[in-house]
Amino acid sequence: APDTMNAWRLHGFGEGGSKQAAIDALKLEDVAVPALQPGQVLIKVLFAAVNPVDTLLFTGGLQGQYPTPCPYTPGFDVSGVVVASKGERLKEGDKVCAFLGLEESCRADTTFGPAGAFAEYCAAPEDEVALCGEVPLDLAAALPLSGLTAFQGLFTGGRASKVFPGNKVLVLGGPTAVGAHAIQLAAARGAEVYTTASKNRMPSGQSKLDFCKELGATVFNYKEVDWSEELKGQNIELIFDCGGDNKDWQNSPKVLAPGGRFLTVSNMAADPPELEGRACEFFTVHSVRRDLEELLGSVAAGRHKVPIDSYEDFSNLQVQLTKSIKGAAAGKLMVKFPETAP
Repeated sequence: APDTMNAWRLHGFGEGGSKQAAIDALKLEDVAVPALQPGQVLIKVLFAAVNPVDTLLFTGGLQGQYPTPCPYTPGFDVSGVVVASKGERLKEGDKVCAFLGLEESCRADTTFGPAGAFAEYCAAPEDEVALCGEVPLDLAAALPLSGLTAFQGLFTGGRASKVFPGNKVLVLGGPTAVGAHAIQLAAARGAEVYTTASKNRMPSGQSKLDFCKELGATVFNYKEVDWSEELKGQNIELIFDCGGDNKDWQNSPKVLAPGGRFLTVSNMAADPPELEGRACEFFTVHSVRRDLEELLGSVAAGRHKVPIDSYEDFSNLQVQLTKSIKGAAAGKLMVKFPETAP
């Protein structure tokens, strides 16, 4: 690897918490390639993906919990090729992907990051990096953060996340990146899955309603019907909230089973925090390689789809970040690096 690389850098948080101001202020700069610590690998980045948390950090509002001292290189989802290793498992030339980890890289005692995907090279602990196997590099970069959020939220994370065959699961925000993974994963476990979507179009031209139906859900057009009336008394075991609308939380008692749970990945300030003795549980994803490997196996076997909205060149990262904050995407917003341009 060379000594220096191009990387997008944020030098200060958006004025007044403005995400767009921070996006506009990002600079593409020549900086030192990260130095490896023991147990880490250096990845030549070929694809990266945008996530809502990227711009959430730009507001400065999460500094107490997830410090990202400026200047720093944003981005958490990455795929590429190992070009140097100080670990035991991975070797130069391996095609890999990783979720760089909000909890793992954005903290005071970290030895890598914070974040770091929007650069030509990034360092990551070998333990968090998965081999892509048969999965194409673009899909491998689109999968980690959103796929892991759905997988852990449904099965391994949260207070007691377990979805069993025959369970009723409602995914709020089915066409979101996390929602699309959640529908497929819950349906594959044999759950009865419901979701919310609109008639708006996917990049393919397919309606979001049809898209979610194909993934395995019964779909309610939230612009025309109220899911909490349609599912009233249905004894839903789990509501997995990917939309973050507080009204959804307030309506949830109408449909939840006794002991049913409301798990959210997007409502950080539920009002009220408890309803009818039930907490609104906020869930944060962790970078766990074995979970990512399980997801990659399902994608490689053709059992699991990874929806992609669009690709932009690395030099146009700001276009994708702006699209992200407008909520205009259906599937992952991807960034491709010069080597991978067709």
